[in-house]
Amino acid sequence: MTDRAELAEQIRSACLQAASAAYEQAGISGLCGEGRWKLAVQALKTLDLAPLLETSTPETRRPATPKPEARRGSMQRIEPLRRLSSEHHAGLVIARRARELARNAPDAREAAWADLRQRFADELEPHFKLEERGLLPALLAAGEGVLVERTLAEHLRMRAMIDAGGPEDLGAFAEALADHIRFEEKELFETAQRVLGTEALERIQALHDREAAPVCRT
Repeated sequence: MTDRAELAEQIRSACLQAASAAYEQAGISGLCGEGRWKLAVQALKTLDLAPLLETSTPETRRPATPKPEARRGSMQRIEPLRRLSSEHHAGLVIARRARELARNAPDAREAAWADLRQRFADELEPHFKLEERGLLPALLAAGEGVLVERTLAEHLRMRAMIDAGGPEDLGAFAEALADHIRFEEKELFETAQRVLGTEALERIQALHDREAAPVCRT
């Protein structure tokens, strides 16, 4: 195999592994099939190939990972919840990046924490407030107080971590955010799709239509 062919195979393998890992992580977090594919594509967009290009040798070649297959699991998101679920995809990207920096780049934690605080203000806080103004009151009225209380408690905990925490909390916040998204996708949203009536869903959709979506960075 020529050097160019070997490099192409290594790049292909790295891309497949990145997409597969992101797809599986999104499934663990409870995202539906569409959301899992979006996160896999996002992983490809952010994959750093520079180290591979710099150190490309036959010894570094790794076997290709099979293309992930779509699986059935969570319900397909209905329109009033689609925006919130889409914002969860961006939240998982934030959590994954924070986790990786906390583990592998201790010298970059201070800058990463500053970036995380800004992204919390720009993306996560508006998402929390949107849920608290629309979805959560509707679920409370439908008798799902336990789920609402847990959601609000987790929102409060993450706000407190951002307000009072520091670079040393980067990994802990990443885990808290990923766990929260997993809970909302697997339990909160699934329950909402089962118990909320047409009128409640229309009110949620009207609120979402009035509120501009946050600009999510990649």
